[in-house]
Amino acid sequence: MPRRELLTAAQRETLLAFPEQEENLLRYYVLSVRGLAAVRHRGDHNRLGFAVQLCYLRYPGRVLAENETLPAALLGMVAAQLQVQSALWDAYAQRDETRREHLIELQHLYGFQPFKSKKYREIAQALIPLADQTHQAMVLVRSVIDQLRSKQVIIPSLSVIERLCAEANTRAERRLYRKLTSDLDDFQRTALDNALGTRLNTKQSMLAWLRQAPRVANPRNILEHFERLKAIRSIALPEELGRNIHQNHLLRLARQGAQTPANDFRDLTDERRYATLVAVLLETSATITDEILDLNDRLLGSLFAKAKAPIG
Repeated sequence: MPRRELLTAAQRETLLAFPEQEENLLRYYVLSVRGLAAVRHRGDHNRLGFAVQLCYLRYPGRVLAENETLPAALLGMVAAQLQVQSALWDAYAQRDETRREHLIELQHLYGFQPFKSKKYREIAQALIPLADQTHQAMVLVRSVIDQLRSKQVIIPSLSVIERLCAEANTRAERRLYRKLTSDLDDFQRTALDNALGTRLNTKQSMLAWLRQAPRVANPRNILEHFERLKAIRSIALPEELGRNIHQNHLLRLARQGAQTPANDFRDLTDERRYATLVAVLLETSATITDEILDLNDRLLGSLFAKAKAPIG
């Protein structure tokens, strides 16, 4: 299965970046009495390595990778607290077995938990309310990372989190489709399909006509806009439809539908097609209503201006 990438390279780097400001370095990397006691009985290079791994697990909350280059500020700060030389890190980094043993010990001592399938399901469930509000990758991924940190769960690779968020988006999309279509009857579904057909004696689809913007403020265009509004209302969509859906999702789906040619709608699954058409028509109805009011104001303004103009 191809990797599901939601983030850019720059976004990935930002999410698990190490702090640079002194106040944040002090916040995350000052060793407590407990931390100092945990390394006291070890050799100098193992003391340094053990403490650095502890700092990694505290923030950004992930495992130290094999052969990883440490941030100089972090290494220097930990070495200064232990009163050892930073150069000792090279001796520690050569033994991957020691690093793994220390990682297991740190999990036991401090309660850090590995990210396993059970945690995956728990986080996915907790992500549902947010996924029903937004599909923005950074918002979802940050939420997952924040939850993992708060539960002292070791953050896995970002590709795992991206896959989790992509799946959350897919499930949220399906919930959105169901909310928009579950109350539609056969008449309404037929009427929605008819909106994809062409208008009588024209090559223009009904959907394109409904979304057509008025050109100038005149009585004819206002009346034609009323006809569009009347055509949408004749479909008799349920009055409560869309009210229990976050407007971000509804608007996003409407915009997707607005960019989809009428013929391409027929390639969609029934549920997705009807849901998208509903979103488009709900948004179009609101837009037409606003445009009618605007046209009326502009027309009245034009008439008043003409009435005030001097004669002759």
